[in-house]
Amino acid sequence: MIKKEYALIQFLSNDLYAEKIAEINLSTQPDAMLRLYMYAMPLDSPQLDFTLVQPEIKTLNRFGFTVVEWGGSIIPQSQVIN
Repeated sequence: MIKKEYALIQFLSNDLYAEKIAEINLSTQPDAMLRLYMYAMPLDSPQLDFTLVQPEIKTLNRFGFTVVEWGGSIIPQSQVIN
């Protein structure tokens, strides 16, 4: 996946997904929804010059109309999502 010895993997879910990646607009309001985005950043060393935020990923109880959206990308260290 990444041609570096180290990599940072960060997950964003629900509110952070909407704030940092993309909002979602649905014509029908779902009964349950989970949005999960993973990004990977290749690193030359394990030293980080920023603080990671622990993701809050809640268990999804699927019922009725359920939406699950997931995605991800590899980004260069110069484009860190803060």
